[in-house]
Amino acid sequence: MTGTLVASRAELGPELSLRWGGTPAMETIHKARSYRPASSPIEAWERAGERLRILLVVSSPIDEPVRINAELEIQEIYRQLLWSRVPAALIRLHPPTWRFLQATLHARPFDIVHIIGHARSSKLQLEQEDGSSDWVAAAELAALFQDTRVGLVVLNSCSSELLGDELVRQGVPAVMATTRQLHSETATVLASSLYAALARGTSLKEALEFMRRTLQREPRLPAAQDEIVTLLGPGAEEPLGPALPVGDPEYFPCEPSHNLPAARARSFCDRVHELQRLAALLSSGPSPFIGLIGLAGSGKSTLAIELAHRYSWRFTRGIAYASLRRMRPFDLAGLLTHLDWGLEEASGSRQRGLALYEMGRGPLLLVLDDLEEATPAEIEDLCDLLSAWDTSLGGRALLLMRHRRPEFEQLLQTNWLTVGQLPAQAAYEFVEERLGGKEIARVQLGRRLQELPRLCYYHPKLMTLATSALQLGIPWQELATQLRQLSGKPLQQMEQLLHLTIARVTRESPLASQFLECWPVFSEASSESAWRFIQAGRLPQPGESLWQQQNEALEAIQRAAILERAEGPGGLQCRMHPLVSDYLRLHCWQALSQAKRAEYQRRHLLFYIEAYRSKEGIEAELLFDWDNITLAVERARNLGLWQDLLALAEELVGERGTPLLKRHQLKQALQILEVALEAAQQLKQSLQEARFLLQRGICRYRLAEYQLAYQDVAASLQLARQSTDAVLISAAELELGRVCYRLTRYDEAEEHFEAVRAQAAARRDLWQEAAALHELGRLAYRRHQFERAVQLLAEARRLREQLGDQEGLARTLHEQGRLQHELALRSQEPAKLDEAESLYLLSLSLRQQMGDRVGEQATLHQLGLLAFHRGNLSQANAYYAESMQLAHELNDRFWIVHNQFRSARLLWYQGQRQEALSQAQEALALCRLLGIGLEREIEEWLRAPA
Repeated sequence: MTGTLVASRAELGPELSLRWGGTPAMETIHKARSYRPASSPIEAWERAGERLRILLVVSSPIDEPVRINAELEIQEIYRQLLWSRVPAALIRLHPPTWRFLQATLHARPFDIVHIIGHARSSKLQLEQEDGSSDWVAAAELAALFQDTRVGLVVLNSCSSELLGDELVRQGVPAVMATTRQLHSETATVLASSLYAALARGTSLKEALEFMRRTLQREPRLPAAQDEIVTLLGPGAEEPLGPALPVGDPEYFPCEPSHNLPAARARSFCDRVHELQRLAALLSSGPSPFIGLIGLAGSGKSTLAIELAHRYSWRFTRGIAYASLRRMRPFDLAGLLTHLDWGLEEASGSRQRGLALYEMGRGPLLLVLDDLEEATPAEIEDLCDLLSAWDTSLGGRALLLMRHRRPEFEQLLQTNWLTVGQLPAQAAYEFVEERLGGKEIARVQLGRRLQELPRLCYYHPKLMTLATSALQLGIPWQELATQLRQLSGKPLQQMEQLLHLTIARVTRESPLASQFLECWPVFSEASSESAWRFIQAGRLPQPGESLWQQQNEALEAIQRAAILERAEGPGGLQCRMHPLVSDYLRLHCWQALSQAKRAEYQRRHLLFYIEAYRSKEGIEAELLFDWDNITLAVERARNLGLWQDLLALAEELVGERGTPLLKRHQLKQALQILEVALEAAQQLKQSLQEARFLLQRGICRYRLAEYQLAYQDVAASLQLARQSTDAVLISAAELELGRVCYRLTRYDEAEEHFEAVRAQAAARRDLWQEAAALHELGRLAYRRHQFERAVQLLAEARRLREQLGDQEGLARTLHEQGRLQHELALRSQEPAKLDEAESLYLLSLSLRQQMGDRVGEQATLHQLGLLAFHRGNLSQANAYYAESMQLAHELNDRFWIVHNQFRSARLLWYQGQRQEALSQAQEALALCRLLGIGLEREIEEWLRAPA
């Protein structure tokens, strides 16, 4: 391919290694960050591929007194699809409002719409945007389905036949409806059997018969439930579609990325007024920030978490939760880690600015809990952060504390909501639910049902403890006497009731006593496996008698309502209310001997060593439990457990493939490396010290802290030479050369690279020799020694081809492409661009084969630049767009800003000059935030666009 060069010469753009480095120790195949969930049904539809698309409309209004267990029905549908290996996409509509349902149905075609909720007469209950009931008439509902190509509507609601008739009249081919009141268990069986039949490609009529036979065989269902289901519409005789191939289903809850606590109230019905008030403040309050205040145990956290889940559809940028009891000290990057914005890769001086930039790019919700624990300095930092946050796109924050902190008054203005005692009726419903339902509660308490909330002052936590005491077998008379004798403020009353409850639990299970006494090693929450390990000193296997004994003890604690267990990233997670944690710390932990406390603390550290030594792919789990790891490390440091600390450091940061370095969690890596270096010095292990100094230098290099990186790597090289470890000497020498390259100390960099080349040749280490040649080639290119660069890169390529080093080869081909690109521009010979393009394309092909998406975006960008220099603006635009798409998926701001600026230049050439200037200004602002060299080029272009 040939063409004409654009007259003005532009800088060729940064080499890939400017951000990540170019040696085996500093480069990996940078794949996508952790999976980002689909935040809308449309996004989920697009990810579903060739699956059967089922839109789940689950209506559960906050003001509906009759609750449905929709989660169980969804689980049964998914389980049946999984057993039958049906490739279906279960896509949940969030929020389940008339307007959102209309928009979704007309935006994308769905095969099935499955509606779970209440119906009456000819109306269906959906929700309004604030979560309250919205009864939709049959005609209005039917209008939603016109021209939507939905094949089947399932109305899993009571007496929905009239609604179904209206849908059929409006053109829906088939509707599954009910003729009368639907029992909740019938609804679940109905749903699972329906999809079991449809999976075989049967007609809807045959599926109906299968469902009826299934309902007849269920002895736990009321009589004649098999006659409740009816099938309407002309499509009843036909299959929904051809038999589906074998595959796995996927469930899309359509919530944004979040780190909310795993435990969530299954039936939330006690704070309707507060939720509606908060929904109004989220939409149109005087401030984007809302304060929730109330006594400990009043339900502030439960209310905030329910709010975050129920209104998560508002916050497509994500939801970030932190408890200031767990996160000590408060860490902004830690709060936002799960959003994968790459803040850990930014130095401390730039981190806050980048966080504010990302927070302002869309609607984000922050939930900051237990702010009474924050220090004045932390509150000052938080106020500064919130004041600087651009919330114009819908950013909001919930601030939870026991009492108003005056520092927030100016920010929140009148946006304060007090969470007090429950209303009487809500308190009765709360007690009924805690005791297992209305009938069980009335049998157990009779007329005394209304007395229990009153004796507990309608306080949620006191009522929780009281009902758990009844379920533990404490007779009503004894409990009522204890409640009447409670004295002092609510906190003191809860402590007295906790004492009664825990005494009963430990009498029932002596092992439970050991679990409770070691709980204070944790930071408010923990994985269940860690708790089991610390109690026993090892992790028993399922099936062992000890495992069963632990199960019984944990179940006893859970029955007492002082423990929450829920699924998390690494399995079951355990959490206790702060009041319970404080009680255990004061009354159980302090009663232990110093030796026993030290043993539990050592076991805490040993658990992480064993867990990360034996498991793969635990990066997300590790970050989820980082507060506990930090606590275990600090306590081990105080106990002088240096050998154990070294062992943990080996698992987390010992080499590039270890979890923290693999995921680029540089702040956490530096935290562990500090302790590792102290341990190595205490144990006088200089070789270990050299290795950890090298790793710290690499982390600092990635943070662009080049002077600090130089000090670490130079110190590592000095220690390595004393140990005569040839491999470590070579690795440190190469890294030191790369740091010098960044510091523009080119002579020193060349000296180190040549030393590595000579050492590798002497040892016949072709891998390291190829790396040294590659770096020398890049250095020669930077110094405009083009003939030498051509020679060195060609030799590096030959060795890497010989070794089969696909990753290294892709990097060298990319560098050769940049070099030939530069030579073509200097010679003004368009034909020479062909060789550059060929090299870029070879590099791109390798990177795509390896899944190296960071490298791929860099090479795509260079191909766009090459097309621009040829004057092929449409092709340049296509390459930039593809590179930009990858950059956004990876949230790689480095390449986002490069693509944005190059696209701005294209717009200028295409005559869209105002848009070009706007994009360039935005790119310049981000450049200044990142502190990268492109800033000067953008400034020069803005002074004289061309």
